Amino acid sequence: FALLFFVALGLGQAVLGTRLAPWIFPPLHGLASIAPPLFFLTLAAWFIQSAGVFVLRRDLTLQVAGGAALATALALVIEAVLIVLLALAAALVVALTPGGAARLDALATQLSQPDILRDPVFLQSLLNSPLVLIGGGLVVAVVAPLIEEFAKSVGVLLLGVRRGALRPAEAFLWGVAAGAGFAITETMFNTISALPASWSGSLLLRAATAMLHCLCAGLMGLAWQAWFSGERRWRLAAYYALAVAIHGLWNGVTALTSVLQLQGAFSQNLLLLSGGVLLLFALGGLFIINSGLFVYFSRRVGQPPVTALPPLPALD
Repeated sequence: FALLFFVALGLGQAVLGTRLAPWIFPPLHGLASIAPPLFFLTLAAWFIQSAGVFVLRRDLTLQVAGGAALATALALVIEAVLIVLLALAAALVVALTPGGAARLDALATQLSQPDILRDPVFLQSLLNSPLVLIGGGLVVAVVAPLIEEFAKSVGVLLLGVRRGALRPAEAFLWGVAAGAGFAITETMFNTISALPASWSGSLLLRAATAMLHCLCAGLMGLAWQAWFSGERRWRLAAYYALAVAIHGLWNGVTALTSVLQLQGAFSQNLLLLSGGVLLLFALGGLFIINSGLFVYFSRRVGQPPVTALPPLPALD
């Protein structure tokens, strides 16, 4: 899958802008979107099967399909509703301030223009607004991870309700499969906006994000396994908090990188541009840490639980 990703990435970038693009590029885009999530799923399955634990391929297929369709649809609906509610709340706050109604009218007029989101002056005004930055940061780093981690775990929850007690390795791998499906759909659609110039760079970032989705969804699988086992149910909240924290940190650093690079490009500020570059290295460090966690949990869930030895008989 790793080789498939880089081959599809190279060929896709090569045919962009040529006459062959309408026929060759779409399947290459699909292959480049599918390969990284399936690579991480295969890696986790290899670690778990090496420990002698086997999970039905049918269950993994169901979880991939559920993550790609059910989880993404559920997350989109919930996020859209919450974003609308947050926007209405923010508009109410602005309207209650002096001159707020006039500012809202001016914003509505600007948003009615078809190419307003391509206007650098308008974009820079958004980036300079504390309300936009704080609100956007909360949505990206807190609200989205809370919603998406729950949505990705719905497939594990449904199978857990049907089957009862789950093995840790089984629940973790189900979660990884759901995260892989979620990452496939997200990558396919999110990278289209980067066409044509930034397509390959966007796909590289999404490949790293695919591992994040697999890791966090696997942790959510362990969260539901703890709940259904009836022992240490507090781990449901602990694993959920850990998954949200890992996801939120990644989203926060990614968003801050984009903000600094955009502000630096608009203002020609070398310091801001340098800050964006440094945060790219921070993202690389987070990827290495997350990869270590992914391998650790993939190996740990396949190990048999440690049981206490019976006490030695008393000597006469």
